[in-house]
Amino acid sequence: MKTAVAESAYARDIAYQCHHDWFAEAGYIQPNVTGRYTDHFTDRSVYFLVYEGHLCREHVIGMVRVVTRAPFRTLEEFTLYDEFQYLYSEPGIMESSALCWHPQSAMQAIPHLYRAIFQFGFENGYQHIICNLDVRVLAVSQRKLKLPFRQCGYEQEYMGSLKAPVHLSRCLEMPLLPQVSPLMWDIMSQPLDPPV
Repeated sequence: MKTAVAESAYARDIAYQCHHDWFAEAGYIQPNVTGRYTDHFTDRSVYFLVYEGHLCREHVIGMVRVVTRAPFRTLEEFTLYDEFQYLYSEPGIMESSALCWHPQSAMQAIPHLYRAIFQFGFENGYQHIICNLDVRVLAVSQRKLKLPFRQCGYEQEYMGSLKAPVHLSRCLEMPLLPQVSPLMWDIMSQPLDPPV
């Protein structure tokens, strides 16, 4: 299995297709005639693919994007708890967005998608990762994968499901990962594959 940044036009097009197909299947968006999903965050985003074999749409089992600069959907659409209000003006923030996967490949793809998010963020000097997650995905991420996410605001219905704003600090939570989830730490420590 490979995890790589989608750098070429071909790879980014596959990312847009995955975003469209899996979000439409989950009921987050309505299918469109192009079979691709882009929005006003696309130009500020880096996309990552998890795939098996050679790169083609049929071999991709997971996709995620990282929005590299504000404005961020999580900060625009959700109300944060008082102790996280500083995030509205904090530099060094990136947003994980559009975490999605092939329906039969969730537990195989999700750890590698998180690996891409964390490695990109920390290699590029980001101190805070924010996102909004379906509360069911958040529960699995915390319970099964033992990821040290902290809910940082109020849950709300958003894009077809109950979502929660989530925060991870490079300084506070990430140092805990080797103790709380050795398996995830081992996965996180593996380098990403070359860009595609």
